[in-house]
Amino acid sequence: MRRLAPLAMAVVGLSLGGPAMAAGPRAAQLARQWQDLSTDEQNRAIKNYQHYQSLPPNEKKTFQADYERWKKLPPGEKDKLRRKYRDRGRRD
Repeated sequence: MRRLAPLAMAVVGLSLGGPAMAAGPRAAQLARQWQDLSTDEQNRAIKNYQHYQSLPPNEKKTFQADYERWKKLPPGEKDKLRRKYRDRGRRD
């Protein structure tokens, strides 16, 4: 499980609204230790990690490129996308 933690944290960070290791003042809000996550959050992180691992290489590359592009967005745009993602989750 220890080896899953770094990538799982990144996946959790993305699924909770941003990169787990974000730079800037919000970083403390987004970065959390594995043991601080609820059981549901840990399970979701593991599921997301396993899904990522099962992707074909070209989809992993697309995912990584999207993430790199997201990291370069201004904070306001990131917040807008976070809200959009959260709102989408509430409708599903």
